[in-house]
Amino acid sequence: MIEPLITADLDDALRVSHAAILGTQTLTAEEWAELAEHIAQNFALGLADPDAHLALKSVRQGKLAGVILVKKFWNLAELYVDPQWHGQGVGSELLLHALAPCADQSPRGHIRTNSSSTAVGFYTRHGFTDFAVEFAPPYGCVPLIYHFD
Repeated sequence: MIEPLITADLDDALRVSHAAILGTQTLTAEEWAELAEHIAQNFALGLADPDAHLALKSVRQGKLAGVILVKKFWNLAELYVDPQWHGQGVGSELLLHALAPCADQSPRGHIRTNSSSTAVGFYTRHGFTDFAVEFAPPYGCVPLIYHFD
């Protein structure tokens, strides 16, 4: 079930994001601390102004299974699935539920994300493509874009 992410979900959203990242990324302690703070700030921003951002959660068996945050309806800042739900459609369900409202409200006509290298295949299967950026994103992320046509 897909529902709006609310402030009361923040601890669970951070738990899921941390579990997803730690299962797929090799980061130094300093990189991890920086990234964890950035994720927390993004979720706090998105939850503070739900009219300006899209934040959704997937609930499975009564627990938060995944989260997505699209800042300003064009910047897909966070998409995480609890590792126990990987490969079971949670990420796809979240992304597909986010696309329609973002298509209606994106001021740029697209969604962009900096994908982890392990998630590039997921995004390209959903229609995202590479695009050039002036500066490489951190942590080996890959810039991807989805155009609303």
